Amino acid sequence: MIGRQMDIRVKLNPIDQRLATLKKHIEPTVLYMKYKGKRR
Repeated sequence: MIGRQMDIRVKLNPIDQRLATLKKHIEPTVLYMKYKGKRR
């Protein structure tokens, strides 16, 4: 059971890393969209 949990964790680790990177790329876009919305 523990081995299976570790296997799943190893498989999910790259996905977590990609999600963190994606979040870093999305944050400036969200800020820009908020700024652009206030300008109108």
